[in-house]
Amino acid sequence: MSEYNIKDLKISLILVSFVLSTFILAGSFGILMRTDQANLLSLDPTFFYTILTFHGLLNVVIFFLAPFFIARALLTRYVYVNQKITIISLILIVFGAFGTMFSLLAGNMALGWYFLYPIIFYDSTEEFRIIWDLSILSLGFGILLLALDNIRSIVKKYGFTKSLAWHYFKGNISEELPPIALISMVSSIATIFAAFAGAMVIIEFLGKDLLSNTPVFSAIYSVCTVVSNAMFGKIDPAGPDPLAMKNMTFMFGHTLANVSMFFMMAAVYEVMPYYSSRQWKTSKLVAIAWNLALIYVLLAMFHHLYMDFVQPLALQITGQIFSYVSPVPALLVTIFGALSQVYAHRATNQSFHMLPMYILTGIACWMIGGIAAIIDATVPANFLFHNTTWVDAHFHTYFGFGVSIMTIAMTWFILEKNFNRNSQHKIWLYAFIVLSIGWILHLSSFYLGGLLSIPRRFVSYIALPGNLPTIGSDLALISIIGGIAIGIAYLAIYITLMKNIFRIFKKG
Repeated sequence: MSEYNIKDLKISLILVSFVLSTFILAGSFGILMRTDQANLLSLDPTFFYTILTFHGLLNVVIFFLAPFFIARALLTRYVYVNQKITIISLILIVFGAFGTMFSLLAGNMALGWYFLYPIIFYDSTEEFRIIWDLSILSLGFGILLLALDNIRSIVKKYGFTKSLAWHYFKGNISEELPPIALISMVSSIATIFAAFAGAMVIIEFLGKDLLSNTPVFSAIYSVCTVVSNAMFGKIDPAGPDPLAMKNMTFMFGHTLANVSMFFMMAAVYEVMPYYSSRQWKTSKLVAIAWNLALIYVLLAMFHHLYMDFVQPLALQITGQIFSYVSPVPALLVTIFGALSQVYAHRATNQSFHMLPMYILTGIACWMIGGIAAIIDATVPANFLFHNTTWVDAHFHTYFGFGVSIMTIAMTWFILEKNFNRNSQHKIWLYAFIVLSIGWILHLSSFYLGGLLSIPRRFVSYIALPGNLPTIGSDLALISIIGGIAIGIAYLAIYITLMKNIFRIFKKG
């Protein structure tokens, strides 16, 4: 196969349009919260935590989907994916997203993206909680179908061991494996683990609401409870263990957040050679790196749980070790590979293009946010930074800025290379400058807040000691100024993208 499947590309554009639209709404809620923290307005605390939940949960799940669909569409150059599965998954995902939005906003559900057990049962009405549970299950099932079909399609062509590039370990490259296939395989396997972890949590939530009176579902609920508890040191069929539930929740959320960047990197490996005119092939080093990535993305999540002192020590040590291992393989290999692509581009005196610049900025955000995460994952530093705005800083760096700006670039790549839409507009340079200034201001407020131990998830900073309330409010004001700049640049890009996507579908 030499070309991408146009129908799959169009489906990815539909999903990306939905994601970018949702991002505007969720981002607006973020600025609204910072405005409250800057004492420029006074929000009802329940409403604050409702939009905090909306902002966090929707951004984590929705912005995972954009890289996923983009990488899947680009994968069609090499393998045949099942379009029926893609369409069914898209319907399930959109239905789940709208259901989640409705249940959160209409039900005033203020449980944070963590939705930790048993807080959810004290903070929401049963009716909206059930809608939320079923909506998250719908999202998860749609994601699971896509991940399973990715694996099926790649294994069908290359076989399981070659799909993970294990033959490269022995120096056997008789059958080349495209990097996008390797990284999509690794990412899809990790996604399955995340989806199952999330599903068990949600089923246990449902079990306490309405499944326990039904024999079949009661049995499913009991099995999920036993499995999740046993995974983390407690076998107790009587009911969910809060720590086990927390671990499963983080295996779901932390893994999805990281795998979103993995899928984006799969697209980067595929797209950059179009601008450098230099192939980016799988090598032994790349194969080792991404196989290690599959291990660390599932085990580094324990660095979120250092404060859970009843956690078995082995799990805490595991989180520390794999947090330090995480940047070495995939991140460094990808950075050096991307720089070699840039060198090839400049060495051949090719004309300047904005899209690789957007992509490289996203990779830089991945590196900077990753370093911030490693600092926070170091036990002594974690005592200072845990639950401060430092956590928001690293997350907004690689996810809020990094994934979003690369999503924009990849969308334009699809439009430019497959639908003849011209991306060489001055607006791209102006938008990039304004967007970067906005994100620097926005992120600096979080990093400085973390260094000063400003807590995150606070409605107001008034209760903080000393001069911290004033500092926190001033930093929130800086964040708002940055957010306004982000909004101006983002809307300009969004309108340009939507016009071009609309014209494509208008022409059929």
